[in-house]
Amino acid sequence: MLWPYSLLCVDGCGVLFCDGVMIPFFKGDCNFVPADSIPLKLHGKAQILNISC
Repeated sequence: MLWPYSLLCVDGCGVLFCDGVMIPFFKGDCNFVPADSIPLKLHGKAQILNISC
């Protein structure tokens, strides 16, 4: 079973790739990832906090 989670960028920046869509993120941004989402790819130089629900 997959759980939803949030990705909080605590430092740096990067791009989140999801199903051909590029989502830029910066320090302080938080992205919610639903439980039924496809695999994600992160690219950049950032510190990410993975927050599970």
